Amino acid sequence: MRLSLGTKFRRIAALTGLVLVGGCVSPPSPAETAHPALVKINSPVVTLWSVRWTETDQGLILSGHVFRHYPEADEDTTRSHLAVALLDAQGRRLRELHADYEPRRIPHRPRERGYSTFSVLVDTLPPGIDRVEIRAYEDAPR
Repeated sequence: MRLSLGTKFRRIAALTGLVLVGGCVSPPSPAETAHPALVKINSPVVTLWSVRWTETDQGLILSGHVFRHYPEADEDTTRSHLAVALLDAQGRRLRELHADYEPRRIPHRPRERGYSTFSVLVDTLPPGIDRVEIRAYEDAPR
């Protein structure tokens, strides 16, 4: 009896416990956020990473991580903030929200990059939205 390559692979996988998963493992974005593009603008001190939409009972939440730039490992991150602008196709601001991240002072970790997390409640997206710009910026020095 001659077995096909697919049958052999399935038998080997079943015997060894090998499981292959294809596709993306992140949860799907809410339907109304499928169109607007997310534009991340980093500051000289921090970088935005893994920005994503989440749908909750309260509305839409934009969340992600904030990393401190290297080699500025001792850079003060407490003066950095986030601005979220909802823009139309002509670049006009339909709405702007401001947020911070926690912890404010991004920790230094010897073996991995320190990071903080943020989340911004957007409620609903206004009609005519084309893109969402999330920008990190610093206060003026005191």
